[in-house]
Amino acid sequence: MKAVSRLIPVIYLSIFSVFSLYAEENLFPAEYFAMDIKQRDAKVQELLKKHPEKFKEILLLVLDSPDTVIKNVRLLVKTGKIKDGQIIKLIRFLIPVLEMGQKKISADSIVFIKDLLKTSFQSKDIKLKLSAADAASTLKYKEFIDDIAEICIDRSLRLDLKIQLLEDLKKLDEKKYVATVKRMNKGVKRDSPDYYETDNDLKQLEPTAVKKSLNLLIEQLNSETPVLRLMAIKELKKITGKTFGFNPIGTKIDRENAVVKWERWLKKTQIH
Repeated sequence: MKAVSRLIPVIYLSIFSVFSLYAEENLFPAEYFAMDIKQRDAKVQELLKKHPEKFKEILLLVLDSPDTVIKNVRLLVKTGKIKDGQIIKLIRFLIPVLEMGQKKISADSIVFIKDLLKTSFQSKDIKLKLSAADAASTLKYKEFIDDIAEICIDRSLRLDLKIQLLEDLKKLDEKKYVATVKRMNKGVKRDSPDYYETDNDLKQLEPTAVKKSLNLLIEQLNSETPVLRLMAIKELKKITGKTFGFNPIGTKIDRENAVVKWERWLKKTQIH
């Protein structure tokens, strides 16, 4: 079971930001899903020009064309409409887009994403580095293993932040993870709060709270809003490693069948 300490804030903030955008700005066109992909792309371009600061919510309109989403992101970055403080949100947004795209992402888009992560690892902003590490591990970009490891051995970095990075590193390379832990602990006394000994720090979760969180996410899979379904399945996969075939833009019957599997799994699962 992966750590879920950041789960609830992410879900609630995402839900409220989406509802706020569509309700107050009225940016979500009722006829949008009746448009073909070219019409959707044109609509997104129009919205981005008017509201570049709300790129995340606007780009989620193009759920069924991940490469189109990334093309528009590249345009935003190239024209300087994405401010430095928004890069973190941009990286977190792109993770589920890339996961959904699978083999539909062009080579140019992949190069752009990796360049974005490379620049992020060179930043002095630890939050940006954490987001880049999360993206690299989720997308299995092993060329960033050394970048993550070097952050972990930084003596000035708090242990709770290192734990998050170590989790990402372990998903990419078990041997590198073990070697990095040894480097971290070199010269550190065992009774020091900076000594990292086992994975127990990643598992100090209250079972009831975790199960409630998972139940909330599974409920969101039934949402009528594709954006919320996308966010929910992304978080469920991150926590459990499972999807049960749920596709946020699949047919209603296929989504319902997948939700039944999720509900059965949660009912049988013992969370420790």
